[in-house]
Amino acid sequence: MGDEAGITGEDGKDVADWTVTNIIPDLTCPNPEHEQPEHGHFVELDINATTTEKYDPDEYGSLDVGTAYRWQLIHKDGTQWNGMPGSPAAESCMAETDKLPGSLNQNAKAQDKVIFDVPSLDGTLYYSRMGEGHGWEYPLQ
Repeated sequence: MGDEAGITGEDGKDVADWTVTNIIPDLTCPNPEHEQPEHGHFVELDINATTTEKYDPDEYGSLDVGTAYRWQLIHKDGTQWNGMPGSPAAESCMAETDKLPGSLNQNAKAQDKVIFDVPSLDGTLYYSRMGEGHGWEYPLQ
């Protein structure tokens, strides 16, 4: 948490980056009409994301850190959960105006939240971009 992650262009400079600034396990949803977690626990990630004018989604792929369905949960023992950390219940947890956009376009900035619905807090949320051979891990505890 707090480390900058990003996409590097051909010139070696970042064309997009994001930082997870806060992780809230077992989130109490601010929306009083929210659904209960389908998998057990709501988790909030606060993310700052930026793209430059050189960021081209057609060339670099979509920057979709704001889409919970693009993430994976890796259990503490290293096994990948066979479910999706996004759910309609997680979507109902927060007002649309507080959610990070599902993907960012060229020359954009966003600072908002992503809500996950996971069966356990003993693990790591993992994000990997399509076509990348690696990803980024964010421990839940």
